[in-house]
Order: sequence, then C-alpha cells, then structure tokens
Amino acid sequence: MEAAITAFSQDLYEAMQQPDDRGPRGKSARQKALDELVRRYCLGDMRTGGRDEAMEAAANAAAAETRVVLLQWKLEQERGSAKAAQRATLHQNSQLLRELQVSQGDLRLLKDRYDAAWVALRELQSKYNLLERRWAASQGGGGRAARRLVSWKQRMSRVRVWSAWLVGYRLRAPRRVSLARVLPMAC
Repeated sequence: MEAAITAFSQDLYEAMQQPDDRGPRGKSARQKALDELVRRYCLGDMRTGGRDEAMEAAANAAAAETRVVLLQWKLEQERGSAKAAQRATLHQNSQLLRELQVSQGDLRLLKDRYDAAWVALRELQSKYNLLERRWAASQGGGGRAARRLVSWKQRMSRVRVWSAWLVGYRLRAPRRVSLARVLPMAC
C-alpha cells in the first residue's frame, strides 16, 4: 500500500513539474499529465473504488508531508542566507572601523604637522622681529635704510596677515576657505 502511495506521489510531483504553457491543441503539458493521472488512478475498475479513496487520502497525506519537508528546507535556506547576510554586514562594519582608525591616525599626524608648522612660523616671526630691531639699530635711522625697512616691512606685513589669519583659523572651528581669499594674502 505504501509503495502505491509513494508511486502516486512521485507521479503527481512529476505532473506538477510540467510547464503550464498551452500547446497547439489548447492543453498544457501539465494538464495532459494530470489527465493521464486521472485516467490511470481514477477511471479504473469500480470494484477498486474504495481503494481509490484510500489511495487518494494517502496521496493527500504524502503531498502534505512533501509540502512540510519543502517548507522546512526553505526555512533552512532562509536561515542560511540570513546568517550569510549578517556575516557580510559584520565584515563590512569591521572594514569601515579599520578605515576609520586609519583616518583618525592620519588626522593625528596631520595635526602634529600643523602644530609643528605653527611653532616654526612663530619662531620665524620672533627671529624676524629680532633681526629687524638689530638692523634698524645698526643703520642708525638713515633715510635710505628707513626706505629699505619700510619696503621690507610691507613685504613682511603680508606674512603677518597670513600668520594672523592662521591664528584666527586655528582658534575657530575649521571651515572651507576659497583659494581666491587666501592667495592674495600670501603673495
């Protein structure tokens, strides 16, 4: 009996796997296969009518069991794909964290270079002021020396403006500054 049920369920499964596209005579391959199953299992001898009902019930039970197995398989597949997606997300997050750490390290190095340049600029300013005072003292206040000092001071005033801008920039929150605004001060 169980062999007959298994055979019927396999025949039904094969029939349902046929394409549902209609052919030239108006019936699809699936419909033809189902008609063949009806002819084979349902249009038999009347004495086997009770058996057919039992076979139909057994076939329904087998189909339900097949559905359960199929749904369990789909559930396992979904669990596996969800775990794979979770692993991919974790991997991507760890890569982003590594990139963030590298960027933070680069930012620290850039800040250190900026601070070193700032200290060097302050040292150059103090050296300039010292040299300016020495030069003015050695010239004794002559007219030609005074003109040279004025032209030198004009050139250096641009450096002072630039350094003053840097001081302001360092104390304020960083913001974008256009090159047209910065370059005339540096020239």
